[in-house]
Amino acid sequence: MKKLSLLAILFSLSLVACKKDRLCSCKTVIKSTGSPDLVIDNKVTLVNSSYRTAFNACVHTTQSQTTGTITTSTDVNCSLE
Repeated sequence: MKKLSLLAILFSLSLVACKKDRLCSCKTVIKSTGSPDLVIDNKVTLVNSSYRTAFNACVHTTQSQTTGTITTSTDVNCSLE
């Protein structure tokens, strides 16, 4: 029983130790019909988060919108550093 309790304590401590500040680097490209591409680089710090939480928050998304004859697409590509 003591060994099991010790293992449970060590396991819970290892989970707590995994939380730290993580950096998510993103590159956003906005393309619009008839105008040059707009590229935005930014970084977001995810404070006190586990790797899994940070990985799920730091994602790649694509969005497209058409208004009349103008089509605008937004591509956000993020990765953990």
